[in-house]
Amino acid sequence: MMVLVARSISGCFKHTQTLAKVILTDLAPAERSYVLGNFNAFGSMGFIIGPTIGGHLVQLENGFRTVCCLAALIFITNTCLIAFMVPETLAKSEGYQNLDTKTKSKENSTGNFSRSEVASITNFTLVTVLVLRFLFSFATLVPRSNLLLIMEEKYEASVVSVGYLNSLQATVATLTGFIVGPVIGQIYKEDNRMMVIHGSIAQSISLIGLFFSPTFQIAGLALMLLSASNPFLRVSITSLSLGGSDDHGAILGLGQTATSLARMLSPLVAGIAQQGLSNDGPALLGAISACLGALCVILFIPAQSSINAKPKYS
Repeated sequence: MMVLVARSISGCFKHTQTLAKVILTDLAPAERSYVLGNFNAFGSMGFIIGPTIGGHLVQLENGFRTVCCLAALIFITNTCLIAFMVPETLAKSEGYQNLDTKTKSKENSTGNFSRSEVASITNFTLVTVLVLRFLFSFATLVPRSNLLLIMEEKYEASVVSVGYLNSLQATVATLTGFIVGPVIGQIYKEDNRMMVIHGSIAQSISLIGLFFSPTFQIAGLALMLLSASNPFLRVSITSLSLGGSDDHGAILGLGQTATSLARMLSPLVAGIAQQGLSNDGPALLGAISACLGALCVILFIPAQSSINAKPKYS
């Protein structure tokens, strides 16, 4: 019972990464892709190092208690770092509110869009981006939900081989995260819509390759491509969702809800697909979800200039 209560409390207040992203987007709006890319890369490093350390500690006497205390100590350390080393962003947000209040008092006319048209574009795009976040998260999580079982049954791979494959995927995601900012900023010129289109195509190709892969090595290459495309999609979708609004906290919170919904549904759907179809069922569902996401971007996400359109008051 105590474990359930502890997990419930942790689940309610563990969203420190989402809150940190809000702070980063407020502190460095002009370098959003670069900052979020590096942030996600360091987060992926935690997924590489954390399980290794936890696996060794849990084998000691009172190992589970040791792991819990270490996690609590890390949370306390993060709290101190944020409190004493990160500058306050509230004043900046109040400045935006004051500026917006003054702007609203001016004449309601625009050069290209009316205020209602801009609001309609922003709200419609935000809903679409949240749907995209769910689809791409679902496409990534479904094939990995029963990855160990699928690799053992389909390719007769050992647990050790699958473990090395998982570590390699995390390493690729980490290394890719460090180049997300330069790629989006210098090559794509902050055109996040085009980056999402190309990333979704890469994700679709990787999942289709996983579906048709005849050997464990080919499946591993497909998963490498999937891991490499994910950091670009995460940063680009986040930038798209934040492009037309200053309510960074609310938007990122909604995005996290969409991701959590995909994380909750993917194990159930993957199990049903594996049992009802075959070991390739989860990869097929992931490919369909990724293709639907790519289609939604092309059809429903307007050009970058329209997303970020701002009223011009005379």
